[in-house]
Formats: sequence, C-alpha cells, structure tokens
Amino acid sequence: MSDLPTYTAPQDKAITLDRYDPTSPYHPHDVQILKFFPDEDLPSLSGSQHKGLYHLAVEFEQMDSPPPAVPWPSPPPRPRDELEAGVEDWRKSALEAIDARVALFDHRQRTSNRCLQIAPLTKSGCTGLPHSALLIPELLEYILRLATPSAQCAAWYVSRSWRLTTEYIWMQQYHNPQPCEAIEFGQSYDPSLHWLPAAKEDIIELEQSAPLLLQQSVTSEGWGKPAPFIPARLTQDPSVPVHTYATLQAWYDRRFHGAHNGVVLLPSRADGPRWLDFSQFCFNPYFLDLLHGRVVFKHGRCEINFQPGSRNVFACPLPANVFESTIGSMYLTQPPCKTLGLYLTYQDGEHLHLLERVHSVDGIRVQEFLTALQHHSAEAYRTWRNRAAKLKQAIAQPHWTSFSYGYWRRKFWTVPGCPRFAIFLEDVDGAEHTMTKSAFCWCEYLRDVCQKEWYEDIATA
Repeated sequence: MSDLPTYTAPQDKAITLDRYDPTSPYHPHDVQILKFFPDEDLPSLSGSQHKGLYHLAVEFEQMDSPPPAVPWPSPPPRPRDELEAGVEDWRKSALEAIDARVALFDHRQRTSNRCLQIAPLTKSGCTGLPHSALLIPELLEYILRLATPSAQCAAWYVSRSWRLTTEYIWMQQYHNPQPCEAIEFGQSYDPSLHWLPAAKEDIIELEQSAPLLLQQSVTSEGWGKPAPFIPARLTQDPSVPVHTYATLQAWYDRRFHGAHNGVVLLPSRADGPRWLDFSQFCFNPYFLDLLHGRVVFKHGRCEINFQPGSRNVFACPLPANVFESTIGSMYLTQPPCKTLGLYLTYQDGEHLHLLERVHSVDGIRVQEFLTALQHHSAEAYRTWRNRAAKLKQAIAQPHWTSFSYGYWRRKFWTVPGCPRFAIFLEDVDGAEHTMTKSAFCWCEYLRDVCQKEWYEDIATA
C-alpha cells in the first residue's frame, strides 16, 4: 500500500490543497473518506464502518479515481488526543513507563536471577535479657503463639528456650490436615464440616441477585461487561437454597459457556458441595509471610508477583535445615491440596501458559511449592522480559493514526506490569474449563489491569 494520502485546509474552508498539515484539527482518515464519500456523516459511523470506508477510499485513490466533487467538505474537527500531537504525547508517556518498569526488574536480575532464595539472617546483637515473666514456659508459649510468623522467626534467635518453644509451636501448626485429608479439585465433601461458612447476609444477597444475573444473560444486558465472580465458599454453602443454586447453574451455562467436553462449571448438588476454588481454603500464614505480601487472591485464584528492586523475593530468616523441618514441612493450605496448576499470566493475549502441575497425594507442602516456584522463576522473568520488549515495539513502530482511537491504544496491553505466577486449584489431569479459569478472562478487563500496572508509581511497585 502506498503512503497515507495527506491533505490540509483551514477549518472554515473546504479541502482544496494536497498536503496534510499535522497542526490542523482534522484527521487524515476523515479527510480521505470525505474526498470520495462527501455525504457521509462521520460522527454517526461505528469504528468498523469508519475503517471500512477509509480503506475503500484509499483503493479509489490508488486507482486514480476522481473525487465526486472538488473541493470536498472539511471533516468535523477531532479532539487533540485523537490527533498527531496528542497521540505522540501518549506514545512518549507509554514508552517511558515501559522503560522505567523494565529497568526496575532488570536491576533485580543483575543481582539475582532467582525468584526464591533462602538467605539466612545472621543473629543480631542484643542487649539486656528477656523479662523474667517470659522465663515461664507456659506464658512464653502463649505469647509466641499470638506472635506473627516474622516475630516467631526472630524469636528463634533469642535463646535456646525460645528456640525450642518456637519449634514446638511450628511442629503443631499446619502439620495435621484440617478439616479433612488432602483433597483434589471437584471432590465432594461432607456438609457437616461447617468449614469457612459463608456469611448469612452474603447468602441473602445471592438469593436476591441470582435471578437478576440470569435475566441479564437472557437479554444480553450483561454482555460486554466483566462478569461478577461468585466464590465457591458462597455457592457451595449448604445454606444456599436449591432454587438459587439452579438459577446460578443456568447463569453460568449462559455466561461462561459452562458445559464443554463434559465439564460443567457449577456441578450438580446431588453429591453435596465440592471443593472448587481457593475461597474455600486457608493458606499457610508462614508461606504468605515468606512472600512479603506479594500473594494476591482474586476471582478464586492465587497470584504471586515478583518483587522489583530487591535481591530476593523469598528470604527465610532461618537456617535451611531448620526451615525444611519446620515451616517447609507444613501443608501449604488447609485442607491440603493434592494438585495445583502453576501458570504464567497474560500469555498469548488473554490465555494462560502452564508451567507445572504441582502434585502430592498426601497434600502439597510449603517446601514443595516453593521449590516449584524457584524452578520456574528464571523462565517466568525471561518470558515477561521478552513480551515487554514486544509491547514496546508494538507501541513505538506503528504510524500515529493506528492509535487515534482509545481501543487501539489499549489493545496491546496484554502483559502485566511485573513477572507473575497464577495458581489454580486443579485435578491431576487439569480441568480445562473450571470457573476460576473462565473468570481469568471474563471477570475483569485484563488489558485495563495491565495498562494500569505499567503506569503505577514505581515507588509503590
């Protein structure tokens, strides 16, 4: 295709010249359309109609077809952000944001290319002695049980008695499966467990909103909007009425194309409630503390972000052998999970890339899961870095008219603002159409999420 045709004219006169002026209030595509279709009402055209007319007008130009009339009318002026100067301002800010965040993580990779690293802290010098009351074993144990995981790790260094007490507490934490033995995705459970029951007000609200959700799916009112996510802790609660559950099943089938290859997003209640997503589980607080708050739970899944500007994403203030025999041997969740799917996020548009299914018949332990994260951390960073480079290239190279509309500016943001793992509850073979996987694309605008992350203040990253 030849170069884009260019024209210019004062705003109050018809187009008569043969060169486009970047400082004019007109868009060259609008000018080209009106050259061959002077009666078109440009503001009333949809994006696809505008694009189709423009390409047709370019074909007429290439065939040397004469315009219907000369001079042809001037198009309506466009706002600045849709013209060359505004688009270039946006392009500059986008490229600066990408460079800033990539540089932040490149710095971390120069110091360590590992996502997880056990880095024991040396015993800090201390002055004075613990209060005499803490010499009472029962009182010391009671206080340490109330302490945070970080405080307990620090207490391990205080004295031999504190060390023994801390290890005694750890050996009682998350080493026994609660409230049942290890489970797998989709497995039914006894309703009498009363494990993490949903709040009564949430159940009442669900009863009221379920018919509205189904109505929206029938009338197409909900299409084009992020779908609400209803956690399994709520849908699987035995207190949810049967008719409400049936309504939710119908809504899921319509909204998420539920039944597919024999897999149903919201299974029948004939066999009782089932384990479906992480809202039904308690994650080990020691594991969460080791990741320094970078574990995020959303839409039934778990996400783990890499940490910028730091040597370690995971730093354990304990000797490796002590960690492995205490915190490392704890279950990752309660109840313990047999299989977790470890994925890279935002791969190939809005899909997920499987790295590994971490599996243990007896339930996954903290050490097993951390080892899997560590094993795939270099690949996760490398993939994110390569995709960030492609994102920059996709924004830097196209002609400015490619970004005239807001849609075209956001379509490239399919890369998160940091390297990230996504974790899903799965069976050993991998359930391809679970609710949580469907929610990855349907329950939020991922491009908007990614774009926001790239523009976040680096200081808060």
